[in-house]
Amino acid sequence: MPQPAWDEHRDEWQAITNACPIPSRAAQHDLDEPATVRVHLVWERDGEDTRETIAVAWAGRSVLVSVNDRRVQVQWAWLDASDVQRL
Repeated sequence: MPQPAWDEHRDEWQAITNACPIPSRAAQHDLDEPATVRVHLVWERDGEDTRETIAVAWAGRSVLVSVNDRRVQVQWAWLDASDVQRL
């Protein structure tokens, strides 16, 4: 079975417009354990989306969450805390 190319879904990729810039590594703090959260995402072309996922780190008001979706090239996004609700 052939190995899929890392960019096989590149035609579907789109930005998460409410993602925050990546904070400096010195400002990032890992959570002791991943937290289950509900996040609000705004896609460049597809609009608003709400989903359950996990958060693994924070930096100031930014929270690092998993975005397991073929529309993103990188499976993680930093979101403002106002777009993240702990469950």
